[in-house]
Amino acid sequence: MGKLQGMYNIVQNVCFISLSVRLDEHRKTIVCFHELGHHVFDKRLAADKGLKDFTIHNLKDPVELRASMLGAELRFRDEDILEMAYSGYTVKQIAMAAGACPDFVGIKLDLLRHKGYDLNITEYNHKNVFKVAEDWCGESDYFSY
Repeated sequence: MGKLQGMYNIVQNVCFISLSVRLDEHRKTIVCFHELGHHVFDKRLAADKGLKDFTIHNLKDPVELRASMLGAELRFRDEDILEMAYSGYTVKQIAMAAGACPDFVGIKLDLLRHKGYDLNITEYNHKNVFKVAEDWCGESDYFSY
């Protein structure tokens, strides 16, 4: 797979997620959740050409962002991230404790802010995350809670 981390594709109506053997267990989990996001949102794209992920945290690509948002939501329990955030952890400290990269934790923190939680962590405050998702989906509320 080279530098490829994961891939979601559909062959003869069967869905596949492929993960690089070079990834450690934590990274495999994150990439797998990201690819599940493609399964939920991007079956048409995958059926046409497959979706290959060299980087899964591209905040400017709506397709990758949408998959990462669902992946982050599935990967982290709200309570766990909130406990660390309210205890004063930085994004990097949360990422280390959760076995994830800071960008993925940042996306989860953005989702928690969107749910109404007041978080003082500003290192990874992606104000445009939901704007990109809304523009792509044409909806005013990307995730309904």
